[in-house]
This record gives sequence, C-alpha cells and structure tokens, in this order.
Amino acid sequence: MQVPETDAFPRYHDLATRTLGPLLALSTNSPFLPADCYADADPERVVEGTHHELRIAAFEQSMNRACEKVRVPADLEDPADIVDHVVADDTYAPFLEEWVAEEATDHDGGPVDIGSCWEFDYKRGTFWRWVRGVVCGDAVAGA
Repeated sequence: MQVPETDAFPRYHDLATRTLGPLLALSTNSPFLPADCYADADPERVVEGTHHELRIAAFEQSMNRACEKVRVPADLEDPADIVDHVVADDTYAPFLEEWVAEEATDHDGGPVDIGSCWEFDYKRGTFWRWVRGVVCGDAVAGA
C-alpha cells in the first residue's frame, strides 16, 4: 500500500501490523501440515497436540536460527524509524557495489543507475518482516 504522506506512515504501518494476525490466520495459517507428515498418528492426539497456528510458527522457527530475521515488526513512532530498523537488522553477507553495477541492466538491456542507496536497498532485501516499508519505491498511478 502506498501512504499519501510521509508523516502518516507510522499510523499505516502500525494498523497493517494490527490486521496482519487475523488476515494470516484466516488465509494461510492452517493448524495442520499435509496428511503424509503424520503417518499413522492418532487423529485425536494430533489435534490435541498441535498448535492452533502452526504454519507461521513453523516458518519463523525454520528461518530464525541465530537471530530473529522473520517476525512481526515493532511499532513506529516516526517515519525515519523504518530506516533505523533496517540498519539495525543483522547483516547476513556483505555485498560489493561492483557486483551490482556489473549485472544491473534495465528492460532494454542498457546499464542501470544503481543510485546512491544501493547498500540500503540490498540490506532491505534481507530484512524480512510480515509488514515492512519500502523507501523510494516506484509510485503507482491512482494509488
């Protein structure tokens, strides 16, 4: 979603975070894994012993080993907080500007200006939250 004014971003972000849980639960968060994962288990024991919100927890636990890369984001007080959250996030691997510049081409095959914030864009790509803001994204007509 695009936010009409920068100052309104924290409010939109926090509202998106509040509606995230119910929407995920209704659309994707089945309490059961595929049937072949249970072999010959007793169905009643499976129901009693299974978390009601299994898939999100399973996904987060599979991704979060040494740090909490995948999680619901904290609230924002100020629009600049989004940048601070990305910068403070653990970095997985360095990325050299030369790697981006050599491979960057536009739709016509020409070189792309990777801009002055390429390092931030790269790190933002490894900043995984259920809701995350995008700084300097392309505007969508009519949004």
